[in-house]
Amino acid sequence: MYPTFLNPAYAEVFQLPESKIEIPKCVVQFQHWKGARLKESFGGKAIVSVDNQPFFVEVAMIQKFLNDGWNARWILHYNRKNSAPLLLAEWKDEKLENQNHEPIREATISQRLKSIAKSNKNSYEGCWNVVAWKGDWILFAEAKRNNKDLYSEAKNKWLAAALIAGLQPENFLVMQWDYNPRCA
Repeated sequence: MYPTFLNPAYAEVFQLPESKIEIPKCVVQFQHWKGARLKESFGGKAIVSVDNQPFFVEVAMIQKFLNDGWNARWILHYNRKNSAPLLLAEWKDEKLENQNHEPIREATISQRLKSIAKSNKNSYEGCWNVVAWKGDWILFAEAKRNNKDLYSEAKNKWLAAALIAGLQPENFLVMQWDYNPRCA
């Protein structure tokens, strides 16, 4: 059900308005990128090395999904308050406005996203980092650096809206990540 690299072995507890819920969680270590600096770091985001290539963690996660036969997009709703999110399959080393929006062509997946946004007061705010799908199976993944990143209230609201829209805890995955200390 999950890509091998992202196979969950733990659970993360989320407190929603109605109840607590356990979401599958995996723990991943990446190598720190030691090559040339990127021209555009999207505000200083961490850069990891995957197959000797620099990636933001979200794009590294997409690569892992793609390598396992999934489709995936990084969902960016930054500065897009009242519009649909920007969907990225990759990151070009250029400014955000020069990135390639790659719409989701699979109608069932696209409709599912719209349904969740509708349940979330017609907003994509708080949508998890990556949406991935294989056939009709959809998975939202959120990358959180160990002891660095926190969950926003908007993330909890998106999760609650998705559950109202019919998704299950298994349709979500927390990827807790950090740099591999042996590769520093």
